[in-house]
Amino acid sequence: MKQIRTWLVGLLAVELVIIGGLAWRRWMSPAVPLPALREYHDSQTADELQTLLQSPGPDDAERWRTLADACLAYGHYAQADACLERAWQQGASRDIAYQRGLCDSRLGRLDRARGWFEKVADDSGGLLSSRAWYQLGRLALRREDAGGAAEAFRQAGDFHWPAVYQRAKLLVRGGRAAEAGPLFDRLFGQYGDDLRVWQLRAHFYEALGDQGQAERAYDRASRSLASLGLDDTELYLRPIRRKYGFVRDFAIAQESFRKSNEGEPAKALARRMLADPLWQNAYLTVNQDLAQLVLQASDVDAARKMLDRQFEQQRYPSSKAWELRGDLAVRDSNWQQAREGYLHALEISPARGEVETLLVTTAEKLKQPKVATLARQRSVMQAGLEMFRRNEIMDAGGMFSELLDSHPEWHQAWFYLGECERLRGDLETARTYYEKCLALNPDHGRALWAMAHFIGVKPEKAE
Repeated sequence: MKQIRTWLVGLLAVELVIIGGLAWRRWMSPAVPLPALREYHDSQTADELQTLLQSPGPDDAERWRTLADACLAYGHYAQADACLERAWQQGASRDIAYQRGLCDSRLGRLDRARGWFEKVADDSGGLLSSRAWYQLGRLALRREDAGGAAEAFRQAGDFHWPAVYQRAKLLVRGGRAAEAGPLFDRLFGQYGDDLRVWQLRAHFYEALGDQGQAERAYDRASRSLASLGLDDTELYLRPIRRKYGFVRDFAIAQESFRKSNEGEPAKALARRMLADPLWQNAYLTVNQDLAQLVLQASDVDAARKMLDRQFEQQRYPSSKAWELRGDLAVRDSNWQQAREGYLHALEISPARGEVETLLVTTAEKLKQPKVATLARQRSVMQAGLEMFRRNEIMDAGGMFSELLDSHPEWHQAWFYLGECERLRGDLETARTYYEKCLALNPDHGRALWAMAHFIGVKPEKAE
């Protein structure tokens, strides 16, 4: 019996040591300093983040990195930095150093940020090192240190395209444009259709005194879209943000509807969001995106309530929200209200060909043949412009020709048809179309400029 008692006492002592050790570990592992989550987030996201940030767990680098990611994704940089400090203590790494640099740069602690990025930057040629050099270049620009920035961007490497772009930009602006030629060759090999690259190319030729080439570069920029991203932070944060709250649940509901046309997850999420007193703190576009999804799932009442709140409480009358108001009015066969919604959408975002098409339907339903005809013309014109800006010259010319076959009074279409012919190398035909544009609108500035610079004719109106 005495032996059993001794054994039990020993076991109890071991348990007390373990419990004490765990308690001490928990006591020595400080809680994350919480931001005022309910001031910045909807109820669900706030509760999930609070549970995550206050939950017990191992005092190791992986746990603190997870907490830091959650804070970073929603802009709580001070809290993210505190988490990263603990992660660094548990296991220093280049990844943690890079994140700490991001936090400090956003908190305005530029010298500290530079110190962290310097821990990561080396000559390994790896992606993380290139990113660190790029961040060092951006910090140098904030200090007006053009030489330091140029060297950091050079160290980022010849295949870190934002850094290559920044190097070319610094050379052009610093009076050393001739040295930027090889950098443009690399950029055009990867981003030959990028708007920023063509605009910088135009500045490059201006700096060299070659105005003709500069004008051609500006001309090409008008048929380009921006594709070169100069900051990849959002690409890093977006997938983290989708792990929590309404953003995550919306992504799940959207995927469910896409795969199986199942609308119940979206409807259930809409009910929760409508009941949430902190709904306005949700990530900005979630409300309108969810309204669109539940409307597709035929929950018209929920979509209407969400949009009404967006206009009246959130005061975020976006182009998409106005378009959805038009869609709701169509459901009620209120064609005048639908037309007003679509027109508001176009006032905010003019280059939306799909909304132009919707206006055709509303005008037809309102028995306004002249308005329907005008809307149809605008729809074709917009489709042609979208193709033109993507440098799809043949298709764009087809759209402008289609419009002019039935509506030869559309002066903008004559101008762009002239542009298409010029780009195809037929300057005589282009001249004819520019002249038709100017006959309808003698003050059309781009047609006047095109006649003077590409055709070599200066119309009297230009004097």
